[in-house]
Amino acid sequence: MAPETDVTLLDLLGALRRSWRWLLIGTLAVGILAGVVGSLLPPRYSSEIVLQINGEVEREIPPVLEYRFSGLGVDLFLLPHPAQLPWVSWVKSYAVQQGGGFRFVLEEEGGILKIRGYGATPEEAQGKVLEGYARLKERLRGKLQVFWDSYFKGEEMVLRQGLRDIREALRVLAQDDYDPTIRQRLRTTASLMELRLQQLKAYQEEQSLEALTEETLASGLFLLQPAQKPERPEERHSLRYGLVAALTFGLFGSLWVFSRELFRG
Repeated sequence: MAPETDVTLLDLLGALRRSWRWLLIGTLAVGILAGVVGSLLPPRYSSEIVLQINGEVEREIPPVLEYRFSGLGVDLFLLPHPAQLPWVSWVKSYAVQQGGGFRFVLEEEGGILKIRGYGATPEEAQGKVLEGYARLKERLRGKLQVFWDSYFKGEEMVLRQGLRDIREALRVLAQDDYDPTIRQRLRTTASLMELRLQQLKAYQEEQSLEALTEETLASGLFLLQPAQKPERPEERHSLRYGLVAALTFGLFGSLWVFSRELFRG
């Protein structure tokens, strides 16, 4: 059995020197082939929509908005400000899904969302970016419906518990000679809570909930740049394709030569 010998750097360089011809020929062949293939690829057009996500604009935002909603008979209704909703998290959870001829680019710091669509024709590229925009809105619609439904049901539960407590307090106060103004204030509070429950019930109706969802969605995404039909295809960088392919082949070819020399040693 032949004794094992250590492989030195000189041995590796010598193996690389002995294999330089096929490495050079292979690198050139792969680079040229990749460049030719890149130049023969069909043209690709791209279109883009730019959106501003609500809540990311630098401004003073109150935690609660006296929100005017024209879809119901009630003009004013206290609701969470749309800018307080987790728009970025919702968008991010969907933006990671790429493919289908479009992709999302989210700039979290400025709250900018870019949707890019690709196609073999200008019409296809514009259609793809509009499809991506429609899918995003549908996803956010579902998030908003779940949010508002949970919000209204949660507040309703708290109000009903509060009404029970107030009624119990009024029953106890009626048995004793307390200041009547206290009972009057409690009755006024109970009346306001009942009015609020009526408003909550109105908002939980399917048509009203959908209208609120649409209005909130409209305030959550601001269209900064609509989708345009591209006039010319994207530039093809055939030389870049060739250089990347050639460097990749040369790197892996050299690693293969070194590995063979190491195992031989």
